[in-house]
Amino acid sequence: MNKKKIYGPLARFLRAGVRPFLHRWDTSGAQKAQPPAVYVVHHRNMSGPVHTLALLPDEPRPWVLHVFLDRHECVAQYYGYTFRKRFGWPAPAAWAAAGVLSLAVPAVVRSFGAIPVYRSLKETRDMMEQSAQALLRGESIMLCPDVAYDSAAPATGEIYKGFLQLEKLYHAGTGAHLRFVPVYCGKTKRIVTGEPVCFSDGAPFRTQREEVAGRIVDGLNALAAACGELILDIVRELTPLTPEIALPLYVAISTDTGGFIYSNVTAATHRAAAELMDTGIDYRAVNKLFFQTKSRVRMQLEAAMLAEAKFYDSNRTAVLSVPRSLLKKFHATESDAEELSALGPQIQGVDCAVTMRELGDGVWKFSLRTGERVNATEVCRLLGGGGHARAAGATLEGVTQAEAEEKMLKFKIMLVVFIALVYYGVTYCMLSPGICKYYADYYLLSARSFSIDEERAFLHKPITETTNYFRTYRFNGQNRNFKVLGFVRFDDRGIWSTGNTVRMSFRLPQVYSSVWLDFEIDPYVNKKNENVFAEVYLDDRKIDEWNFQYGRKMPKTRIKIARKYLSSEYPVNLIFKIDGAVSPKSLGFGQENRKFGLIFNSLRITPDD
Repeated sequence: MNKKKIYGPLARFLRAGVRPFLHRWDTSGAQKAQPPAVYVVHHRNMSGPVHTLALLPDEPRPWVLHVFLDRHECVAQYYGYTFRKRFGWPAPAAWAAAGVLSLAVPAVVRSFGAIPVYRSLKETRDMMEQSAQALLRGESIMLCPDVAYDSAAPATGEIYKGFLQLEKLYHAGTGAHLRFVPVYCGKTKRIVTGEPVCFSDGAPFRTQREEVAGRIVDGLNALAAACGELILDIVRELTPLTPEIALPLYVAISTDTGGFIYSNVTAATHRAAAELMDTGIDYRAVNKLFFQTKSRVRMQLEAAMLAEAKFYDSNRTAVLSVPRSLLKKFHATESDAEELSALGPQIQGVDCAVTMRELGDGVWKFSLRTGERVNATEVCRLLGGGGHARAAGATLEGVTQAEAEEKMLKFKIMLVVFIALVYYGVTYCMLSPGICKYYADYYLLSARSFSIDEERAFLHKPITETTNYFRTYRFNGQNRNFKVLGFVRFDDRGIWSTGNTVRMSFRLPQVYSSVWLDFEIDPYVNKKNENVFAEVYLDDRKIDEWNFQYGRKMPKTRIKIARKYLSSEYPVNLIFKIDGAVSPKSLGFGQENRKFGLIFNSLRITPDD
């Protein structure tokens, strides 16, 4: 057993300082696994990782998104996303808070021995290799692969499976199988670890991966339901079971199982509930309160949503809207508006429910709930969001209600078409000119990143069939060499960026040393809109920034991409985050309501040598 201290002084100090405030948490079920192990933690937003790091007896090294290990990237993350986009803070307050956090957060996560998580292929491989080396030294790893990381539901749905590649690396180095330990951190203030899940000898890794991932999910779900059951086992040993003790235990079990309908329900769950009911508790009142009682305001909201609901796809798709005016009309609070996305799936015959909630001017949040026919994850990834196969979400900015609804439905219908085409074995055909154009233009360039286990992450043809691809490509016509998301063709010069984030991707047929990308770009600046600022990312790595000012010299829009980030198999995936995009209508120039930032006229690709 490895006795080495993994955490630094700051991490150990924080753990010692935080634990007295968590004295009500029960960690008796968080037994220390024999290292090395991979702790697979159910997210529950930030509650799971934070409490697990503080209270788990072992010292696992957590996987942490790389932006939180770099002070400058941390500032950008907290300022641009957390405080501005999510919380809507004014710029000065957001800058101040982001600056303070950027001083503390990188130091803290580094002290916990964090392993940075990247989404580009090259750096993902390095991350996996670093993790494997830690495991070979006898150190444990902690990760949170739950797709629906912000879900309040105890049950775990689909999980990302790329981390299972650690088994291949560990087995190659030791000949032994790696232990994956499910960890549940629940509302009952209890941390529980499950039985380790391992690969077995004989069967190939590829054939076992899905089965092992399923066993991990089953283990997490069993723990979610078992929290109340485990407490019941302890109570039995300490004191007779009375109605006063039984009632909160019954509440814990019933809420953690969603009224005994989640996938974490077992026969043991029902037996535990029956034992608690035998004490004479008023279980009917509990179930009515938690699962059948709604405020008058909540029912008024639901009635108004249903009255204005729209149905498509032979009434199988329902779209329900929650504009701010509706919340204001009924004086609804945030508690009244919780889980409104659960209303759509309750409609008979609906297997795809879209709930649109207005967060601010031109900002709409989608919640998508689907059946087997539509993969909610893939639809929402196209819009920059995520989730799991049956429940996902995304946020759109700079759009009207009608435009937001149109985009969501377009991507949903597109995905249904794609699934049908794949089923009939004509995947190649949809990449041909004129066939499933929406798929070819949008789906391949989605917001998702390419995991290490995706052998063919990009399906369309390289940028050109010839080796002489170092030339100028113009965007003034239909150019299938590039896949773009967020651009529109508004005039003959090129393609305009709309909104605050656009994407462009292409694949090179061969790789030289490094390449230069020379963009010809014009900003949407004038006397009424004097500045447009753009940040350029290669996958998740910021590589440049451009500041366009009215009446000033144009900045250089030349980007160098190093050899290590290039591959003939995987695309060059560029993301442009634009600040200062405005609509002509807002400036008094006509009726065009889309937000324009930059117009991309051409791109020249040349080798560094």
